Amino acid sequence: MTDDFPADHVDHRGLYWAWPHIKIGSQEFDLWSMRGIRYQFQRWLAQETKPNTAVLGVENGWFVGDKQVVRETVWIKVHPASSESRTIDVEFTWTPADQPITLWGAEGKSYGGLTLRFGPRSKTIITVPTGRTSEDLVVTKLLGPISPAT
Repeated sequence: MTDDFPADHVDHRGLYWAWPHIKIGSQEFDLWSMRGIRYQFQRWLAQETKPNTAVLGVENGWFVGDKQVVRETVWIKVHPASSESRTIDVEFTWTPADQPITLWGAEGKSYGGLTLRFGPRSKTIITVPTGRTSEDLVVTKLLGPISPAT
């Protein structure tokens, strides 16, 4: 479904989340290119399969040198595929260790935050809030209404 480290964009990593600008205190870091800050797996929270879902939960840390600056929890719930689609729920929680953190994307471009790099295929259909699209989604706001988690 996804593509990791393709030749045309070796910084793309399947389904991932990263920001080219992260400010912690007076310092700025780049999690997109992994400069000055890195992710590190801490522990599994869940690895379950049920009749109608598969659930993965993980706790990661964001580290600057040896210091953990963010605790990250990720929950991924995969629902059964239909003949036309598959629903995957992704939930994130980021908790700063001791200072506020500011995250932002690349100015004037369309990257930063949650990203999905599709694997090579010929029949991919991408649907955005205005309907199906076959165009690259450069500088396209895709965020729709946000509802409370249930």
